[in-house]
Amino acid sequence: MAGAFAGVLAVGLSKMDGVGGQEGWRWILIIEGLLTVVVAICAFFIVLDTPERAKFLTKEEKEFLLRRLEVDQFGEEEDELTEAEKARIHTDLPNSQIFKSVFTDWHIYAHILVFYGISCPLYGISLCLPSIVKELGYSSTQANFLTVPIYITACLLSLSTAYLSDRTGKRAVFLAISYATMFTGFLIAAVRPGHLPGLAYAGMFIAACGIYPAFPGMITWCSNNLASSGKRAIAMALHIGMGSFGGAMGANFYRAQDKPLYRLGHWLNLGFVCLGGVAIAVIYFSYHMENKRREGVCAGLAEELEKKIEKAGRGTEEGEKLRREFVVRREESLASEGDRSVWFRYMM
Repeated sequence: MAGAFAGVLAVGLSKMDGVGGQEGWRWILIIEGLLTVVVAICAFFIVLDTPERAKFLTKEEKEFLLRRLEVDQFGEEEDELTEAEKARIHTDLPNSQIFKSVFTDWHIYAHILVFYGISCPLYGISLCLPSIVKELGYSSTQANFLTVPIYITACLLSLSTAYLSDRTGKRAVFLAISYATMFTGFLIAAVRPGHLPGLAYAGMFIAACGIYPAFPGMITWCSNNLASSGKRAIAMALHIGMGSFGGAMGANFYRAQDKPLYRLGHWLNLGFVCLGGVAIAVIYFSYHMENKRREGVCAGLAEELEKKIEKAGRGTEEGEKLRREFVVRREESLASEGDRSVWFRYMM
């Protein structure tokens, strides 16, 4: 939505050309930059870090949100362990162990490649789209207006994709669909004949409809498959920090000397989309095979437990003790090994 309003706002601010002796484009940077700074300062005081501090929530709403935080930390399975026991087991791991688990996990680096496949085209379109549209024969004002339908459509697709992804519990399939959409759009723009400039606009339109739904899906898929919370916090900082470097590349794909076709920029974006698509396939099959392996291991452990309980006497104190020890070991494995535990399942 910010992208949609930015085009309209840019048109309005450009009309200030000459005010105060400044060009219109300078006023765009001044006003929008100042607005960002003011909102950031206000957010420091307005945005709350915990539900307890929120005065606009009822007691029941605060309890509900705190419960959601507990589920996020410890899981929602019903077992013999109390929340206090889970909290004792899930003590903070040494920082050295957390950092090691982050930097030795190759999946995170593969997810960064998926990020590049989105961030490069994202910044290329965000920063250069008005210039590309202008080269199709439109004025600067018309070019800014023509970016609005693209962003509105992409926004609606992002919301609908997020809804369907959460309802189905699937991540990779929607990410793959978005990547296929991006590939189609950039391919159309890259191979379009010079006498059909409208195809460039159509290609950018299609590509944007894949880029914007893919961005939150990509971050969510990576985050869902990281545990413990300490590893997730550090890994997501690495993931987003490194992945955002794609913006430094994408912002320079569409050069002035390549106009009006901008084929180099389109082909570069296609290359990064292909790179990210391969990374998605590798991650998906790795998760799939690992989940199958872990299911087999866990099934064997559960079968072994049942045999021990049968031998000790089902329903006896000794049998219940064995079951409880099994649950404790499972929770300790999740706490110490995180997503590398055999009890952890990767979200597909």
